[in-house]
Amino acid sequence: MSREYAPAHGSDDNRADVAATAAATAAIVASDIARIKEDIGEIKAALKEQGETYLSRVEFDPVKKLVYGLVGLILTAVVVALVGLVVKVV
Repeated sequence: MSREYAPAHGSDDNRADVAATAAATAAIVASDIARIKEDIGEIKAALKEQGETYLSRVEFDPVKKLVYGLVGLILTAVVVALVGLVVKVV
Protein backbone atom coordinates (compact mmCIF):
# COMPACT_ATOMS: atom_id res chain seq x y z
CA MET A 1 0.00 0.00 0.00
CA SER A 2 1.40 3.34 -0.93
CA ARG A 3 0.34 6.43 0.89
CA GLU A 4 0.92 10.00 -0.21
CA TYR A 5 1.58 12.48 2.51
CA ALA A 6 0.67 16.14 2.20
CA PRO A 7 3.27 18.69 3.23
CA ALA A 8 2.90 19.62 6.87
CA HIS A 9 3.07 23.39 6.40
CA GLY A 10 1.57 23.96 2.98
CA SER A 11 2.77 23.78 -0.56
CA ASP A 12 6.08 24.92 -1.94
CA ASP A 13 4.36 28.00 -3.43
CA ASN A 14 3.19 29.06 0.03
CA ARG A 15 6.69 28.57 1.41
CA ALA A 16 8.09 30.72 -1.39
CA ASP A 17 5.53 33.43 -0.64
CA VAL A 18 6.38 33.34 3.05
CA ALA A 19 10.09 33.50 2.28
CA ALA A 20 9.58 36.44 -0.08
CA THR A 21 7.46 38.26 2.48
CA ALA A 22 10.05 37.64 5.18
CA ALA A 23 12.83 38.92 2.92
CA ALA A 24 10.84 42.06 2.07
CA THR A 25 10.09 42.66 5.75
CA ALA A 26 13.75 42.21 6.65
CA ALA A 27 14.73 44.72 3.95
CA ILE A 28 12.22 47.27 5.28
CA VAL A 29 13.43 46.80 8.85
CA ALA A 30 17.05 47.16 7.74
CA SER A 31 16.31 50.42 5.91
CA ASP A 32 14.39 51.73 8.95
CA ILE A 33 17.34 50.92 11.21
CA ALA A 34 19.69 52.70 8.81
CA ARG A 35 17.47 55.81 8.87
CA ILE A 36 17.33 55.72 12.67
CA LYS A 37 21.13 55.51 12.84
CA GLU A 38 21.39 58.52 10.50
CA ASP A 39 18.95 60.48 12.68
CA ILE A 40 20.93 59.63 15.82
CA GLY A 41 24.10 60.77 14.08
CA GLU A 42 22.44 64.09 13.19
CA ILE A 43 21.28 64.57 16.78
CA LYS A 44 24.78 63.85 18.12
CA ALA A 45 26.28 66.32 15.63
CA ALA A 46 23.76 68.99 16.66
CA LEU A 47 24.56 68.45 20.34
CA LYS A 48 28.30 68.70 19.69
CA GLU A 49 27.68 71.88 17.67
CA GLN A 50 25.76 73.46 20.55
CA GLY A 51 28.59 72.72 22.93
CA GLU A 52 28.33 74.62 26.21
CA THR A 53 25.18 76.54 25.26
CA TYR A 54 23.01 73.49 25.92
CA LEU A 55 21.26 73.51 29.29
CA SER A 56 20.16 70.27 30.79
CA ARG A 57 16.90 69.98 32.69
CA VAL A 58 18.79 69.76 36.00
CA GLU A 59 20.65 73.01 35.32
CA PHE A 60 17.46 74.82 34.29
CA ASP A 61 15.41 73.75 37.33
CA PRO A 62 16.60 76.51 39.75
CA VAL A 63 15.85 79.19 37.14
CA LYS A 64 12.40 77.74 36.60
CA LYS A 65 11.67 77.75 40.34
CA LEU A 66 12.83 81.37 40.66
CA VAL A 67 10.65 82.55 37.76
CA TYR A 68 7.59 80.65 39.00
CA GLY A 69 8.09 82.12 42.48
CA LEU A 70 8.33 85.67 41.14
CA VAL A 71 5.25 85.24 38.93
CA GLY A 72 3.32 83.82 41.88
CA LEU A 73 4.37 86.77 44.06
CA ILE A 74 3.31 89.31 41.43
CA LEU A 75 -0.05 87.63 40.87
CA THR A 76 -0.67 87.47 44.62
CA ALA A 77 0.09 91.20 44.91
CA VAL A 78 -2.36 91.99 42.08
CA VAL A 79 -5.12 89.89 43.68
CA VAL A 80 -4.53 91.50 47.09
CA ALA A 81 -4.63 94.99 45.52
CA LEU A 82 -7.92 94.20 43.74
CA VAL A 83 -9.46 92.82 46.93
CA GLY A 84 -8.25 95.96 48.76
CA LEU A 85 -9.98 98.18 46.20
CA VAL A 86 -13.23 96.24 46.48
CA VAL A 87 -13.23 96.23 50.26
CA LYS A 88 -12.35 99.95 50.42
CA VAL A 89 -15.24 100.94 48.12
CA VAL A 90 -17.88 99.03 50.08
